[in-house]
Amino acid sequence: MSRSIVRQSKFRHVFGQAVKADQAYDDIRVSKVTWDSSFCAVNPKFLAVIVESSGGGAFLVLPLSKMGRVDKNYPLVVGHSGPVLDIDWCPHNDNIVASCSEDTTAMVWQIPDHTPCRPISEPIVVLEGHSKRVGIIKWHPTARNILLTAGSDNLIIIWNVGTGEALISMDDHPDLIYSVSWNYNGSLFCTTCKDRRLRVCDPRKNEVVAERLSPHEGIRPMRAIFTREGNIFTTGFTRMSQRELGLWDPTNFEEPIALLELDTSNGVLLPFYDPDTNIVYLSGKGDSSIRYFEITEEPPYVHYISTFSSKEPQRGMGFMPKRGVDVSKCEIARLYKLHERKCEPIMMTVPRKSDLFQDDLFPDTAGPDPALEPEEWTEGRDADPILVSMKDGYVPPKSRELKVAKKNVLDTRPATRRSMSAVDGSSLPLLEKLIEEIQNLKATVLSQEKRICDLENKLSKYTNGTHVYANNPGASQPGIRLICRPTALASHLKKHCNGLAKLPLARWPHGDPHLQIFYNLLWPTTEVPGVRFIRENLLVTDGGIVAMDWAVSRTQTASKRDHLGSSDCPPIVVVIPNALGRVTPHILKLCMDALRQGFSPMVFHRRGQGGCALTTPHYQEFGNPSDLVQVVAYLRSHHPSSSLFAVSEGSGSGLLLSYLGERGSSSYLVAAACISPVFHGQLWFEYKLPWVYQWIGLIYHKFQINRYATALSSVMNIAQILHCSSLRDLEELMFCAPRLLDHRPEDPKPSQKPDWVSYWERNEPLRDADEVAVPVLCLCSKDDPLLPPFSTVPEALFHNNPFFVVAVTDHGGHCGFLQEDNNGGITSWSHSVVLDYFKVVADFLGEEKNGFQDVVGHGGSGGLRYNASGIFSRRRRSAMLRRERLMVGPRRRQISASSDTITTEEEQVDFTWRRSYTR
Repeated sequence: MSRSIVRQSKFRHVFGQAVKADQAYDDIRVSKVTWDSSFCAVNPKFLAVIVESSGGGAFLVLPLSKMGRVDKNYPLVVGHSGPVLDIDWCPHNDNIVASCSEDTTAMVWQIPDHTPCRPISEPIVVLEGHSKRVGIIKWHPTARNILLTAGSDNLIIIWNVGTGEALISMDDHPDLIYSVSWNYNGSLFCTTCKDRRLRVCDPRKNEVVAERLSPHEGIRPMRAIFTREGNIFTTGFTRMSQRELGLWDPTNFEEPIALLELDTSNGVLLPFYDPDTNIVYLSGKGDSSIRYFEITEEPPYVHYISTFSSKEPQRGMGFMPKRGVDVSKCEIARLYKLHERKCEPIMMTVPRKSDLFQDDLFPDTAGPDPALEPEEWTEGRDADPILVSMKDGYVPPKSRELKVAKKNVLDTRPATRRSMSAVDGSSLPLLEKLIEEIQNLKATVLSQEKRICDLENKLSKYTNGTHVYANNPGASQPGIRLICRPTALASHLKKHCNGLAKLPLARWPHGDPHLQIFYNLLWPTTEVPGVRFIRENLLVTDGGIVAMDWAVSRTQTASKRDHLGSSDCPPIVVVIPNALGRVTPHILKLCMDALRQGFSPMVFHRRGQGGCALTTPHYQEFGNPSDLVQVVAYLRSHHPSSSLFAVSEGSGSGLLLSYLGERGSSSYLVAAACISPVFHGQLWFEYKLPWVYQWIGLIYHKFQINRYATALSSVMNIAQILHCSSLRDLEELMFCAPRLLDHRPEDPKPSQKPDWVSYWERNEPLRDADEVAVPVLCLCSKDDPLLPPFSTVPEALFHNNPFFVVAVTDHGGHCGFLQEDNNGGITSWSHSVVLDYFKVVADFLGEEKNGFQDVVGHGGSGGLRYNASGIFSRRRRSAMLRRERLMVGPRRRQISASSDTITTEEEQVDFTWRRSYTR
């Protein structure tokens, strides 16, 4: 007697296979925006990927045939003023793609069949109706030109893009919408929301027809899609943070059809569903695998098939419609996996011996023809997609005419631009007139800008940033602009960090930005009363030597080994000087203030700087934190009971920000601060500094290099370096010249001829900003003469990343921020703010009964009594955004910000859409 124990299914042996390297799409800079979107959309003609772009949002559109390395100058689709969050191809026209962005708009674009010669910047339709960022965009599956958008204003709008009109607006969601999915015929759609509810909505009745509270018990984001039979497939988390999938009947939400636990991970699972085979593919950001399941009418209803695994984690995923697969290879699905720098197609294949068309694997599928017109759908008609046969494969049409009852803006392609040589003689007078008007307008704008600047300068002489609103004594002053994401930490800072609320900056002449630079950075250093430095040299793994100068009081013992004492555990502040490596008066005063407030400041000197010997034939690159990593490891091993903080000065922020990004949640710092930071290293070196500062920086660098000219001559062209005329040329000659044969210790092979662009790809301070897991305060001044214009500051980073906060002042110069104290003396506002910020953050993060102020505020005899390496490591995110039930004492409450009211439980949910892994 035999009994079958194996489930019978023609998809039991589906296997995934990545294409060969020459068939992938290389050198694509995938966007690092922290949003749980797939970042990729594909159809039988084109591949679209959201990419990194300066000056707004952009995405790349490639023909599927253009495989291999993508030219860095390949034209992008640009037009959004904020980062692009989601893209979707029209199912009825393979040349139409829709995008949505943080700039609160959605745009519809027409992509030509040929490769464009310039960026596509003119959308066919701009859809404006949301008040906050638009994060979800979905085309209707059967009706022509019907498009759905969902924004952070909790609003869902359905548009007729043929006319640019909003047809339906739904505000039934009280919180952030995580996902939207149409059903098979487009009569309903389902949504998941931050309020942990799964909803089924009828858009034409403008009502929610069914809803389920907490289909998954976890509080992290969920995803939901409709199946062809009308059931709803969901992914989410259990109460113990295990990933889970479920299958639900929307007519009976009481019990799930199936509920299956998968694994424990932080990444949100993105489902991709094939209605022809009833197979769903699950991909999570940060995962290196793709699981696929078959949905049937037999228990257990959701059957696990297999898993495709690879070595590299995925940053996004695209799913090809069935029209685009290769039926001759029995390919039933194709996914496009996004790596950090490339897109890799993955083919899902059913092995068959026969070369004939397999009609059981390829039933008729949805074709490109719409089943309904917009007016028919609006009136209440429903229709299934019009099916086409896959027997002879699918050949995308070269051009399609869109047929609608009303005038459709998608029918008209943008007019072809004519060259100047094609302009006839009758148009020349009109053209000259337009040019003259444009020049007049430019002159008017420049004169108005000058007038506005003069008025602002006059106003600053009277206010000087010291005015406080009489009606609201706790309000921020006009001289300080705090940019941050509304989190519990931000609210705590506004309430308890007094320095961020008061900015009594010094008046002229001390307030002049150039005088502040000479006073704080260029003035000869003198001994600070009561403070001296004890040096420790640390031998790093590659034989180099770095120096640690411990600031101690003059009454303390002269021994190098007992500057912290065996019983005291004061918090350590790692001070990172600017790229010149000079200990400036600004740093000396910062160390003195830190000592007075109970910290133990330590100035970190890179190899070859600050009197530290250069024992290796290379300097440290601008954003290479390898030496700092070893210094932090040394501090943790020798002072395990002391908490670690870090503060950088000017261009030294390139090292600190790089360290925080590369180390992620393993940085072992409680908090960090950057005074007048350099956010874009390449831009800073290419920016034309005033000649005085350029000359001083060059002379100082050349003196340092000339000291080791003989040892460095084997890897650098010393003669060219000593004769170069800009900091940019000096940096390039030191690290990018052909004779530079050195490489980073962690690189497997030496790079003998790195170029300027690739050098900054691995040294930009914010290259890994989304990995930072430490609260970071940045202090910036709009009148800083050593940095590029304030418009280059990445404000989107501070709006979106909960760990970054920036305080912007109108005056303060570069690392100046001088203010007058009560005794008429001059002190630095930045010092008091940074040290106060460290205390407030430590108090916010600390879970012990005695807070930071109880210990440090009375002379610092004991320091922080909790260990930074234990509390502030991998659990920092949960500590920073912990749920209310984990809070103790007076912090168990709701925190009201100036514009939003946030509970810590809500924040934890909102926080989970960020990337789920660190390096």
